[in-house]
Amino acid sequence: MKNKMKTHRDLSGFTLLELICVISIISILFGVVVFGMDGFTASQRLKTDARNLAAFVEAARNQAIMENRRIYLSYDMQHNICYCADQPGETTDNINSDHRYVLQKKITLKEVRFGDNRPESNGVFQICISSLGDIESHDIVLEGENEIMEIKINGILGTTKILSLNLE
Repeated sequence: MKNKMKTHRDLSGFTLLELICVISIISILFGVVVFGMDGFTASQRLKTDARNLAAFVEAARNQAIMENRRIYLSYDMQHNICYCADQPGETTDNINSDHRYVLQKKITLKEVRFGDNRPESNGVFQICISSLGDIESHDIVLEGENEIMEIKINGILGTTKILSLNLE
């Protein structure tokens, strides 16, 4: 019977150099993927905010109809907040968190354009929603890192449309 001794070549496994090379390649690939996803996630945040803000406006309109009362939809340009108030001139201090929508970080409420194309980009602007759901037609412009989204509110039909514009 032969004495079997294991030699260095008989041992299976990886050398330290091979492990370092594999870890380095994985790290480089991970960095490329994360860097490439940054622009994608910024665009997704903007699209999400645009959809949510459009839904918020529609919900405010539906609430005015269901409760048979006026609601004042307010756009606070400085704080990037949209909120529903019971009285004209109300500030966000008195508003329940369920009745306001705050934009995500790096997304700004750039301007609100009314039916006669007059843009408003500073201050707080209120639009009255009647108990019948009537609302003044207007456009809301949101700006992200590389993209602008425009939400078109049709007050007559009660519909919303979201348009995208790349800045690059």
